[in-house]
Amino acid sequence: MSSKRRKQQPSMIGWVLLVFVLSMGFMMIRNHFSEPEISFQEQFIETLNANMTPHPTFKSVVYAQAILESNWGQSELSTEANNLFGIKGDYHGESYIVTTTEFEDGAFASMDDTFRRYPDYRTSIADHAELMYLSRYDGVREARTYREAAQALQDGGYATDPNYAAKLIEIIETYRLFEYDLTQ
Repeated sequence: MSSKRRKQQPSMIGWVLLVFVLSMGFMMIRNHFSEPEISFQEQFIETLNANMTPHPTFKSVVYAQAILESNWGQSELSTEANNLFGIKGDYHGESYIVTTTEFEDGAFASMDDTFRRYPDYRTSIADHAELMYLSRYDGVREARTYREAAQALQDGGYATDPNYAAKLIEIIETYRLFEYDLTQ
């Protein structure tokens, strides 16, 4: 009877250690983010998940774009115009002018430009999804991996930054955003 007890104790200790290690890993990942980043995650992911069904690309790529384009929801464009993706032009006649950095003639330059103003994040996400149906983004919709989708965005002219795809991929891998793709 005492031999059975010895066999059960390591198993119980193993489970306790597993739970401890997983908990510590979660806390370390959570502690990797600042409070504004955590707040943005909670608000954005909830909104994204509620509106993702019609979105034609990987969640990780959409999330990385929002992080990059809005600086975790802290940019002037995202706070004043609810524009999470840096989409230019107007939305039903509503726009917002802000200084932006563009890559032109082999160099980065600052300039004022007109961007779409949205009533809320939900509309920004829905409009981004609609934008992805343009033929210039066929490669984004046809991508089999987040890496292919990021490159297709750059190739489709989404941004002027020649390192746009690499920046998206770095964000996806740094913050393990590819895990959101598993739930699609």
